[in-house]
Amino acid sequence: MNFKPKTLMIASLVVVLTAMSTTTWAQTVGEKSDRQQKSKQQERQRPQKQRAMKSAKIGQPAPNFRLKDSSGKNYSLADYKGKIVVLQWISPICPVCVKVNETGVTGDMLKTIKGIDGDVVHLTIHSNDGAKIAKSAEYLKKYDIKSPALDDTSGRVGRMYGAKTTPHMFVIDKKGILRYSGAIDDDQARRKGSDATNYVVNAIQLIVANETVTPDTTKSYGCKINYAKGRDSKGGRDAGGRRGSRAQWLTRYDTNEDGSLDAKELEAIPEEQRNRMLERFDANKDGTIDKEEIKAAMQRRGSREGRGERGGRRGGRGGDGG
Repeated sequence: MNFKPKTLMIASLVVVLTAMSTTTWAQTVGEKSDRQQKSKQQERQRPQKQRAMKSAKIGQPAPNFRLKDSSGKNYSLADYKGKIVVLQWISPICPVCVKVNETGVTGDMLKTIKGIDGDVVHLTIHSNDGAKIAKSAEYLKKYDIKSPALDDTSGRVGRMYGAKTTPHMFVIDKKGILRYSGAIDDDQARRKGSDATNYVVNAIQLIVANETVTPDTTKSYGCKINYAKGRDSKGGRDAGGRRGSRAQWLTRYDTNEDGSLDAKELEAIPEEQRNRMLERFDANKDGTIDKEEIKAAMQRRGSREGRGERGGRRGGRGGDGG
């Protein structure tokens, strides 16, 4: 079969244009895929970068926080600008914490640092999941430590500072710079007595003398902090309508252990979470969550779970039959 030159030229042109179009389309799809992949990678990295920006580092501004004490009073790190601040993570059931108080380590430390700088601020923080902040307040009172017990049972501030044990100490200078993180002293076995070096006292002496804090980091010792599996951790969420058992948040916030949440107990809960809990559980809208409301909420939950289980069984039978 003979083709005319003009027909051949048109056919060749069609082949070339088709090839060019296919190449351009492939490049476009490839570029789009690369952009999507890059976007996903940046999205995954963003929370890590945000956490890195907020995390406490020696020589950098200490992350601000706002926590309530056992009476519901708010404390913010920003309120103490221009003062040296000592943060001490505590737990009244930790034998190491009890020991440093029974042997006078904490009390002597507080007297000494107040003698160095009368404006030093000492804040204690309790980050253990399910802890009763009222117990921490009683614990401080027992050892005559006149410092607030701050409620961080969500673990947000503890994670932000990298607090690992009770006790774990942090010293922040008057400019808000973190200058020390670590153990309370170098006498974990409690054998050195007056020969022990209190790292907090040492840090404050050097800060006041306008010298470099050495050591600025030591390994803390004591009981490991049991953090809640909340918004800032893997595998679970915080209380108040998010994933997790209601028994868990009731244990966490029911400080008088009467099986309900009164107005004072609710006031100690972060506002957003408190509002969500009231909207969901406060059926009579009186600003509290009583035993009957908690019981009704748990019955509703059980009913929903039962329906889901039955639906799953029906779905399973349907699948077998298909």
